[in-house]
Amino acid sequence: MQFDDLVRQLGAVLRLPNLVPDDTGACAVMFEDLSVSFHPDDTGGFMSISMLGQGDADDPALQETLLKGNFFSDGVGASALGMTDVGHVALVQHFGLQELSFPAFQQALELFISAANYWRGELGFPAAAVH
Repeated sequence: MQFDDLVRQLGAVLRLPNLVPDDTGACAVMFEDLSVSFHPDDTGGFMSISMLGQGDADDPALQETLLKGNFFSDGVGASALGMTDVGHVALVQHFGLQELSFPAFQQALELFISAANYWRGELGFPAAAVH
């Protein structure tokens, strides 16, 4: 499957017929109040990214919570929690396109959105996503 095909199929399912990657190859979709962006990479796959909120990059309790979330498979599933040096907290997941079918992607995306919503709440971030 190609990234553009996957985006087109996602757009059709979401009734967004004009959903196409931008000039950089990326695109983003709002799922209620959660933004998820999709970025192709140089491995032949792509990353799903959801910015969850703004934290204190120097807060050891936040750092520990993110590490614990990544440590247990039921915490984030196939995704990973991360934080930038300025405290932007994100959930990310890499997808390889060669072995990915659209139904498998759709199921994984539902789990990703559930995990993002769970962690946004768990971390006490407001419902509006950070862009």
